[in-house]
Amino acid sequence: ISSICMGADIMELDFRYTKDKKIVLMHYDTLHQSTDWEFKKGKNGLPESDYLADWTYEQLSQLRLKAGRKFRQTAITEYIVPTLEEVLQVCEGRAFFIIDKMNPVEEWPYIYDCICKTRCYEAFAFAYKIPEEMVITLQKEMLEKFGKTGPYFYLRKHAGSLERELISPTHRLAVFDEFSQGKD
Repeated sequence: ISSICMGADIMELDFRYTKDKKIVLMHYDTLHQSTDWEFKKGKNGLPESDYLADWTYEQLSQLRLKAGRKFRQTAITEYIVPTLEEVLQVCEGRAFFIIDKMNPVEEWPYIYDCICKTRCYEAFAFAYKIPEEMVITLQKEMLEKFGKTGPYFYLRKHAGSLERELISPTHRLAVFDEFSQGKD
């Protein structure tokens, strides 16, 4: 929310899984860098493990995020770790994000489920490690089912110009095909 308020149009966000397979926004696979884990570990039935994957989302929701960055000791906020669904709802119509720290090929069903639940079809960008054929297939499927699809982004070549990225949805696939064949 703060990034959007400051004018961000595009964000690269890191997502990871909790023990119960909820997708949450978290850069590190450990909790001590960005939450108050060290004060709450092992208390009230919470795990002692520092690894996010050892916590359920309900348990994780009892932690609060730190203000600041990286390993610095900082103040504790009232904020909890958001889910992918919450990020989609916040970004829809305001900004879009690139999914990182996940394997989109293997994890697409979980991501797609969140997109369908929230009906936020254009808040994310297809990105990293997704084969071109899969992106085309997914975009066609989403267009047929919902009449909308997320924009594309390829790190393999370059991000392209915003003018190219923001063309009408009906022309995105044609431009994508030309671009993926090396035409500029």
